Amino acid sequence: MHSYRSFIEISAANLVHNFRQIASRLHKDTILAPVVKANAYGHGLNLVVEALKSQTDWFCVDSALEAFEVLSIAPEANVLVMGMLMPTEMTALPESVRLGVYSLEALEVLAKRGYPARIHLKLETGLNRLGIQPQDLNQILQYIKNHPSLILEGVYTHYANVEDTLDSTMLEKQNQSFETMLSQTGSIELVHTCASAAAILHPDKTRQIARIGISLYGYTSSWQTQLSLRERGISLSLRPAIGFYTRIAQIKTVKAGDTVGYGCTHRFLRPGQIAVLPVGYYDGMDRGLSSSAEVIIAGKRAPIVGRIAMNMCMAEVTHIPHLKPLDRVILLGGEGQEMVSADEWASKCLTINYEILSRLPTHIPRFMM
Repeated sequence: MHSYRSFIEISAANLVHNFRQIASRLHKDTILAPVVKANAYGHGLNLVVEALKSQTDWFCVDSALEAFEVLSIAPEANVLVMGMLMPTEMTALPESVRLGVYSLEALEVLAKRGYPARIHLKLETGLNRLGIQPQDLNQILQYIKNHPSLILEGVYTHYANVEDTLDSTMLEKQNQSFETMLSQTGSIELVHTCASAAAILHPDKTRQIARIGISLYGYTSSWQTQLSLRERGISLSLRPAIGFYTRIAQIKTVKAGDTVGYGCTHRFLRPGQIAVLPVGYYDGMDRGLSSSAEVIIAGKRAPIVGRIAMNMCMAEVTHIPHLKPLDRVILLGGEGQEMVSADEWASKCLTINYEILSRLPTHIPRFMM
């Protein structure tokens, strides 16, 4: 038993299972590059890289800090940094780190750093985030041609509307823009366009690398993605890799008429029992789950009652006998026939599973199972 009041467990077996499930949808030569930014979507970057370094030597991150963390666990890994880098970070990263480049200014810094830079140009095709505009591509390519230390290894883009729609019009429009820009670059070793949903639903668009994120962790991107999979007859077995747990701090008997928590928002209509849980919105239990979410205790669902506080919340356990302090409580995960998922939390908080997972705080200890 972990000696922590709240903790997260990550299933290495489920991560590998999900990796292989996604790989089964793609050409055998496709490189699967796990996206481990945002602390590996809240799962723990170090744990995820350790679990998957035997499956792949490619990883995608957002920052220099994340790149160095990957290399500390898998020194021979190929790491692609897809986010903004400060000039000092560009000159500090080793040659083995691939750099997503979206501006001439970045190239000017890299050309002066004194050793080769392996570049993946990020092309703007319709998402309108980081990316090189079509009218600027020729200037970028000419600058690279004039500086031999700039090695153009890859070209990529990112789709704007695959996860949240059943209509592929935007995807096709972006592909057309990408092909037009790609015709200017000449032969490129590594071309990539697809994240999780696009890779699973449109494997023909995946090219050399699939940047796999949310589905690696056992979730589909949206209900539209789930529906698209069913409509296409695609059988994909994904298993959530994360379990989030806390313990009962105290069990209290309440009388009819008693209220629970700040604002007295929950009133008991009859005598009952509550379990006080040492976890609150600072610990990853979004305040939007107040009097809405359920946890699992002894294989049964127990509703959160009253407002979630900074470090505590309460669950009604009148229907669950024989509980005692330190008993385990499942916040995310399953036991028996019951399961609480990040999708369930997301629906209650009017957000998406990505946010629920990636915002699980780093002070909660994580363990690989």
